[in-house]
Amino acid sequence: MMIKKILTCIMFSALGSTILFCQDFKNDVSKQVEAIRKKQISMLNTRPLLTYDNKKLLKYLKNYDSDTGVLVRFNIQILEYGIALNNPSDPEVKKDVVRRFITALKDKSPLISQHAAKKLLTFSCNDFDKKSIAMINEIASNEKFSNKEIILIIGVADIQSQKKNLTALINNEPITTGRGFHTTNWAAHLALARMGSNEDIDFCIKNVSNLKDSVNKVTTLLNDIGYIRREPAIFYLKKYLDSDAFLTKASSDVPAVKSCQYALDALTQMLEDFPVKGTGACYSRKDIELARTWMNSQKKYKIKR
Repeated sequence: MMIKKILTCIMFSALGSTILFCQDFKNDVSKQVEAIRKKQISMLNTRPLLTYDNKKLLKYLKNYDSDTGVLVRFNIQILEYGIALNNPSDPEVKKDVVRRFITALKDKSPLISQHAAKKLLTFSCNDFDKKSIAMINEIASNEKFSNKEIILIIGVADIQSQKKNLTALINNEPITTGRGFHTTNWAAHLALARMGSNEDIDFCIKNVSNLKDSVNKVTTLLNDIGYIRREPAIFYLKKYLDSDAFLTKASSDVPAVKSCQYALDALTQMLEDFPVKGTGACYSRKDIELARTWMNSQKKYKIKR
């Protein structure tokens, strides 16, 4: 009888703790959101929030989907992305976040829609389910494929059924100015290259190689080459990683930066098991040497898809 009472107490204690734990994350989120509304803070402190049950937290965050505060929605989006990063081996969590971000592409605030577009490029094709692909196809069709970010997302999601529409956007004329790399033509070439078109892989690498503006080539376009996620792109980036050449300085007050910094940053995003974590083109000499040694030791590279 005594044992039964003890077990009953333990059961109700555990249930009470679970309810309290659930209430805690709701309270923590709502208190921080309220502080954002009152302009007491501008960003959520996501680290303690990510210690809660991530699936329950993610479900609760849907309550803020249509919040009238742009900064609130932006912060919730950041937290949702943190949940995706916090659960790399849970496909359902990542698919849920991807669907939310695709919905956010239609948000009237550029802060929300542009952030969503940027983050969607960091997911893999396996994170896009049938519903996500249908949503992307609808947006692309409604916008008549005029949105460069949507085109790039099509490439990430590997929507093979869109190849015909992407091909209709391209021309094969050489791109000779920096402006040419900010068009739907260039985005379509990149997307087709990522989806495995050898002709477009060659086109992208050749046009970046031939660009005379070395600063734009390294600081912006090496990242575009990294987006392709194919072996020729790895070999192209490796040439820059192995170089100690400096970029042309904009002025005498700006410290010189080596091209390998940007190549290394692109490689951190595209290769599995890479020994250096991405920091955004700010790497130590030790990082660079470690990356070079690792690249030279690999018989075959495992590319993040």
